[in-house]
Formats: sequence, C-alpha cells, structure tokens
Amino acid sequence: MWIMYNFRPCFVFLLFLIPFCLFGQSNHFGIINYNTTNGLPQNSITGIQFDQNGFCWLSCELGLIRYDGLNFKVFNNENIKGLQSIRFRRSFKTSDGEIFFINDKNQLIHINISSHKFAPFPQLLDTKKQQALFYRKYPFNFYSFQNKIKQLQSEYPKKKGIDLNFTNDRHAYLKLDNYLFYLNDDKFQKIDEAKTDFYDVQNVMVGQYYISVHSKSTFFRVYKDGLRLTNFTNITGPVTKNPAFRSGNFKLIRGNDAGYLYSGTSLYKLNVDPHHGLSSKLIISDLSIKAIDNIFYNKDQQKYYIGSAVNGLYILSRQFFNYYEVNDEIVRRGFYSQLLLPDQSIICQRYVYRPDNTIDTLKNLGLMSISSYLHQNQYIYYGNENLLYKYNLRTQKPELIHPLESNIAYIKNDIQNPDIINVFTQTDFYQLKDDVIILHQRVLEKRKKFITTVFQDAQNNFIIGTEEGLIWYNKSDKKITHHALDSVYIRSIYQDKDGRLWISSYNKGIFLLEDNKTTAFPTTPFAGLKSVHAFIDDKTGSFFLPSNNGLFRVKISDLLKYAKNPNTPVRYYMYSMEDHLKSNEFNGGCIPAFVWLKDGALSIPSIMGIMRFYPNQFNQPLPDKKIYISELTYNQLYNNYFKDGTLHLLQRFSDMKLDVTTPFYGNKNNLRLLYRINGWNKEWVKVPDNGEIIFNHLPYGKYTIEIRHLFDVDQNTANTLQLKLNVIPPFYNSLWFYDLLIIFAILIIYIVVWLRTRLLRRNNQNLKRKIEEQTKVLQSTIKKLEVSEQRLIESNKLKDQVTTMILHDLRSPIRFVQMMATQLDKNYNKLSVEILEQRVSALKSSTAALNEFTEQFFTWAASQHSNFRVNKEMFDLMALLSEIKHLYKDIVVINGNEIIIEPCYIIVLTDRQILSTIVRNIVDNSNKITKQGRIRISATIEGGGVCIYISDNGPGFKPDKLRQFIEGNHSTNNGGHGSIILNNLIHLISAKFEVFSEEGVGSIFKISLPQLS
Repeated sequence: MWIMYNFRPCFVFLLFLIPFCLFGQSNHFGIINYNTTNGLPQNSITGIQFDQNGFCWLSCELGLIRYDGLNFKVFNNENIKGLQSIRFRRSFKTSDGEIFFINDKNQLIHINISSHKFAPFPQLLDTKKQQALFYRKYPFNFYSFQNKIKQLQSEYPKKKGIDLNFTNDRHAYLKLDNYLFYLNDDKFQKIDEAKTDFYDVQNVMVGQYYISVHSKSTFFRVYKDGLRLTNFTNITGPVTKNPAFRSGNFKLIRGNDAGYLYSGTSLYKLNVDPHHGLSSKLIISDLSIKAIDNIFYNKDQQKYYIGSAVNGLYILSRQFFNYYEVNDEIVRRGFYSQLLLPDQSIICQRYVYRPDNTIDTLKNLGLMSISSYLHQNQYIYYGNENLLYKYNLRTQKPELIHPLESNIAYIKNDIQNPDIINVFTQTDFYQLKDDVIILHQRVLEKRKKFITTVFQDAQNNFIIGTEEGLIWYNKSDKKITHHALDSVYIRSIYQDKDGRLWISSYNKGIFLLEDNKTTAFPTTPFAGLKSVHAFIDDKTGSFFLPSNNGLFRVKISDLLKYAKNPNTPVRYYMYSMEDHLKSNEFNGGCIPAFVWLKDGALSIPSIMGIMRFYPNQFNQPLPDKKIYISELTYNQLYNNYFKDGTLHLLQRFSDMKLDVTTPFYGNKNNLRLLYRINGWNKEWVKVPDNGEIIFNHLPYGKYTIEIRHLFDVDQNTANTLQLKLNVIPPFYNSLWFYDLLIIFAILIIYIVVWLRTRLLRRNNQNLKRKIEEQTKVLQSTIKKLEVSEQRLIESNKLKDQVTTMILHDLRSPIRFVQMMATQLDKNYNKLSVEILEQRVSALKSSTAALNEFTEQFFTWAASQHSNFRVNKEMFDLMALLSEIKHLYKDIVVINGNEIIIEPCYIIVLTDRQILSTIVRNIVDNSNKITKQGRIRISATIEGGGVCIYISDNGPGFKPDKLRQFIEGNHSTNNGGHGSIILNNLIHLISAKFEVFSEEGVGSIFKISLPQLS
C-alpha cells in the first residue's frame, strides 16, 4: 500500500532528476585555436607542460613558448644563450615538478623558476657540472637514457625509429622500429616484435600499462611490467560505436594524465582496469583537429590543451552555459519574462522549453508583453500592449480580461492575498479577483514619466520604478509618499532579507538604498555595469548581474564594504562570449527577469535564447596568481643592475620598459593589473593588456614600483609584485657637485677680478707702448715719404731721359725711311735692279728695326702700369726662338750677319711676350754692332732652371760701357735705350741677366729663368 500511495510522488521526483543528469553530462566544449595568425611563431606543437608557477610551456619547431593565458612569449637562440637549434622535439616533467625540453641537437633546456620576481625562463644546461648534476638527480628520462639507446642502436643498426615511454614507477618501454624493449635491471630487454615497421604501430601509456596496436587493427596489445596481458585485446565503451574506429581509422595520443584515442571527430580517454580490461570514455564528440600530437589536461582549470602537428594549439574548456537550440523564428520573437511549470518546463513567449531540451509551441498564444504571471499552474496572465489576457494551458485558448489605460508593465499576485492579482500599466494600478477589476487607481499622469518596474514591500505599499526615478506609493492613501534617484531610469528593484533595496538602472549603474542613504556603485572597469537588468542572489553571498554587455558576479560583502568606505574596491567578475556565451547581451525590463529551477539551475533570457547554468557548480578561475617580471629593459638595453634586491639605474636613461605577466586562464576581461610608483605617483594606473609598462625620465630618487591585481582576492598582498628602484642622479645633480660648483664659482670670481686688474694694467702699458710705436712709425713714414719723393724725382728724371732717347732714336730711322722712300719714288725707274733691291732691302731693314723698337717700347710701357700682370704660360722655347730667327732673317742679311739657332727641346713657364721682347732686344743689339758675323742662340737646363745664351762675334764692350749696359743707368752708343727696357723686363719675369764680353772678340748674353717645367 505504501508503494501504491507513494509511487506517483517518487516517479515525479525521478522526472525532476532527469534534467539534472542530462544537463550535467553534457560534453559540449568551447574551443579556442591559437596558430601563427594569433600569437604562435609556428604551427607544430610538439610538447605541452605547466610549471609550478602556473605558466603553460609549449615547444615547437621555432623555439619554446611561455603562455600566461593572454600573451605568448617566444624563446629561441636570440634569448637562450648557447642554443644551437630551435627545433624542439621532446619534453618531460620530473617527479618534483621540474620541466625539461630537448631539441634536435640533443641539448637539454631547463625551465628555471627559482626567481621570486622574474617569470620562469628557459636555461640551457651545457656545462659538464650541470649535466652531471642532472644525471644524478634525474636518472630516469629520455635524456639520461641516451647512451643506453645508442648502444641498443648499435646492436640493431638497421632499426631507425625510436619511441620511449615511461610509467610512473620508473618502468620504461622502448620501441625501436618494429621491436619492443622493456627496461629490466637497468638494461633494455626485447619483449616483442611486430611484423610491420615503426610507423605502422601505435602506442601509448595508460598508467602502468603500455598499449600497442597495429595500423588498421582494433586488437590491442596491453603490457604490464614487461609482460603482455593476452586477455586484454579488445576495448569497450563508447568508442566501439564509432564507425571510424571500427574501420581502423584512429590515433593513439599521449596525455599527461592518461592515454587518449582520437577517431573521426571524437576524442576518448583510455583506462585499463585490472579486472575488466581496456575501456574508453567519451570526452567530446564534435572535435575536428588534424594531426593531434599531444594532450595536456589541466585539472584545476578543467581544460584540455591539445597540440597539433599542423594547426597549433587548441584549448578545450567545458561550456557551463547552455542554450536551447532555437530557430530564427523563435529568435525574432525574442526572449523576455519566463514562467516555470511544475515539471521544470519553461514558458517564454509562446514556446515551452522542456527539460529534455525539446521545444513545444503553445497554440493561440499571442505576443506577450514584458511581464507575465502563472496562476495556479494553469493560467497565464499576460499583456499585449494595453490588453490584459488570460491563457488556459489545458485548453490552449486565450481570453481577453479587460482593456487597460496604457501598456502593461507588471503582473503578479498580491503578497497578502494570493487570490488577488496586482496589475500596473505605465500609468495606472489595478487589482483583479476572479478576473474582475476590483480596484483602479491613477498613479502617474500620462506623460513621459512611465512605470518600468514594481516591487511590493507591504500590504498597501509599492516601490515603483519609473523612467525618471523611484517612488513609494500607498494604495490606501492613493498618494506617493516620497521619491529617490530622480532623473534615473529604473530597471529593477530587489529587497534582500535585511530590508536593503538594490536598484539597477538604465545607463546609470546600480545603487543601494539603506537607512535613507543612497550609494552609487562604480561602473568601472566594465561598461556593461551601467545597464544591469536584475539582482540575482545565488544564496552563497554573491549577486549575478545580467546586463547589456556581459554577465557579472560580485560578492555582496564587497558592495556593502564599498557603501561604508568608497575606497574599498568592488570586485566584479565578468562572463562573456570568451566564456562561450552566445551573446554578451541579456534582455531586461521583464518581470520575472529570471527563474530558478529545482535542480539549482538558473535561467536568464538573452537576445540569442534562454541561457541556463548551475551557479553552485560553476568553475570560476580567479586572477589570484603571483605577478612576475617578464622582461626589464632601459634605453633598449637588457643589462639590468640589481644589488640587494634593488634595481639601480642612472638618470640619463630615456625610457624604461617593464613587461609583467601572471598566469590566468579565465576571461581576459577579469585580468586587470594596476601599478603605481611610490615616491612619484600614488594613483593606481591600469597595466596595458600586453603587459608593457613604460616610464619616461623618472627624476632621481628611490621608488617602489607596485603591481597588483585590480580586485585581488581578499587583498592578498603576497601576490603583489614590488620592485625597488634607485634612480641615481648624474654627477651634476649631486650634493658634492653643488659644493664644488660654489667653490669653483668663488674661485672664478676671484680669478676674473685678478685678471681684469692685471688686464687693465697691461692695457695701460700696451697703450703707452703703442703711442711710442706710432710715433716711431710716423717718423719712419716721414722718412719713407722723403725717400719716395726723392725716388719720384729720379724716376721722372729717368722718364724724361728715356723720352729724350726715344725721340733721338726714332728721328734717325724715320728720316732714313723718308729719304729712301723719296729716292725710290723719284728714281725707281732709273735704278738698276741690283741697286733697287739693295734700296728696298735697306728700307725693309729700317722699318723692321723701327717696328722692333716700337714693340719693345710698348711692352716696357705696359709694364709701368700699376695693374700690369705677368701672364705666365707653358710653351715650347724652340718655337719661340724659331719665330725670332724668322723675324730677323732678312734684317741680319743687310749687315751680312747670320742667325744660328741650336736645337733644344725645352718647355718653359713664363710670360712668352716678355721673354720674346727680351731675346729680340738682345738679338737686335747684336745685329746692330756686328758686321759680317754670326749670332748664335742656344738654351740649356742648369740647376733646375733654363738658361738662354745669345752670343755674337762683334766688337764687344769696353769694361765701363759693359757695366753701364748691365746696370741700365743710361743709354750707350751700342745699345741705345734698350738696356733700360731690357733690365726692367727681366726684373718682371724674375729672371737673371748676365753679359760676358771681351773687346774685339764678341759678347755672350745669358738669361737665367727661375724655373723649368
């Protein structure tokens, strides 16, 4: 009888458990892929490890990567000293948590985590001392087994492929091509042999068991302690239903916690039970990743890290937020107020969302307003604009109750009398009983100030939210008693068990009303906090706050502390699409705004559907890890100078860059780091998302750089990074420099005064001396003027003498020319040809001499001008002498003379015209005094200069006449005025003139030019 009476309640209870089981066993995961397009340097992930500080380490073909959940830091041969190759192939973690990587050059790299301030970094173990210490401390790993493996390879030289696996209790299995070896007594012993080659046999470790399977086969070989378990050949579990697996298309994958099997698009976890054999467990069934190489399961994060050989890193995190699968028509109708049925089905708009994730449609149910109410689990009261309807769930027929004054904003039963239904429109208040209006009151006049939400706190009192603030309304008095938050668009009202009112607004944030005090809470750092739709108390001390941009969780204690002390931080935690929400935007303004299911699930409407999750089962990673320095540079230099834990910098550095990092693998919006520099600025400043903090030109002094989490859990200062900084002033800003500067200034003033006095005395002496010198100069000038006057008189006298000589010399040849011309004119037809030729020749000689004299005179006259310049040029001396010979060819014949030019090949640098005048003058003089003789001209190079010799065999000079000719004091009978002109011209070209003469024998004239080219 007890069973009969209690069967139905038990059955209903079991039905309530079904949704929980279906929901809890959901294998939906959110998948994030990182590759070369969003952070990785290369797409082949060969190893995944997590260090003791919480950082994720990845190895690839282009180096090692440190991942903190937000940024990737690449380490290669640029920042790992001594690294010969950046191609990493193996990684392992020791029993004490140390991480090692091995590259293809068989170099061993250790992840160093010894620093308390700096983030872990790779360090090459390349010294014999380091390697010896490694062998002693960690003898059981691939690197330590190198010699054993090489020895085994020498015994099997044709076997190439190597694969080494370890168990937790130091058992090792080595696959060498198609041979399988087991480590026994520190020596590898062959235990099995396959007929296929290395790449046709897959293997993986599952705890103490070594699992091996041939390609395209589903019969497994299981080994333990080096012995094959022949009764463990088949696998059980969900994988057996996978068509791809049954056809032999699968891959065994190593994991840090177990072995895995990937087939089709499904990932399975393998397990070996000593009594039941090899089994499988489905992890995810809709996973599509190519070339999976390794898997790391992080238990604390409940995430799978999957390394692909071609597509980078995949991170699988379980989706705690679940949605019903809806079509476009349902999405267009929207999701607002929800009603919960006894069977835990949810009614929203005209659709019923069943616990088994199916959706039914309610017939004849029109468009529901933002508020609805379920009465007696059978009737739905809802509004369609200003029309109030009642819908019967059994008959699925709606019934119009009454048209109201304005659009309906609130429908709910009275807290004192559940049979009465309270209805608020945008302006009016109604009460219904048995679908009859028993009360109607006007609350607000028809204007822009409409009712948005309502909360009943007592029998006759309502707290009403409007578009322009909060009001208290008493239905008995029909009056608004008081108001608050004027000009604030009220979104929702919640009263906690202690009577505090929590108010959310549209675009103004959230508020607390307690003891007639209003507290406005900060909306930073999240913009979504400006428009919160509801306060959802999770009964564990926190509020969930759905908003227009994210779902937030905050401790109520944080809000209350802030209300007492605004300097206390409010720690919001945000959930967004990064946590695999379909949308960050939730729908608000509806009543009810959420519903709790009996199994503890919370249902909230969003623009992409109804979202459900279990708050009490929620994995909420907190940014509570220690903060580290990733890199510290100044003036683009990495040589940081630490002494006694303090960073010492010279003030001359122009900029300092501090890269900080902390491991956090949750929503990056919740990782907010702040920093400040004590001693310079007390304000906390947000650290950029890339972790780079840049300081420019800090004044000299001592500082402490503090970096902490924005909302550190329980204000845990142990996770705060503190860096002491000592900016050393330049020498010109130090105290001793100022002292020296003062002493130097006094010394300079003394020296300046002393020097000025000395200078004045010296100036006086110099002035006196200059006066005396000027007096002497003046006297000297007077004397020079007297000498100049005397020279001018002598020069004028000389010019008068030259003029007299010129007129005298010109008179005779002109008279002769005139006479000869007259005779020729009268007697040319009477003279014989011989006499006529003689007369013409004489006339020609006279005119030539006259022309020669004119040329010499004009050359001399030109040289007397002040602006006369010697025109030096390079020319052939032989050509000049030939021209002179040609010029005097007919003239010398008159006197029966002959001109002989001795060949020479000399180039001279001087004034050609002046030199020609000098030579012609000498030749002309020689021709005048020589009869029936020879005039010889030659040139030689002597002592770096050119010497021109002109000789004749004429009568020669008497000694006194020779001296007068050389000095050029006055004319001679032999030379006329030529000596004066000759000496003047020789002086102009800086030549030297010498005459060697013997009376009755002849004369030699020597012209020495100063240079030879």
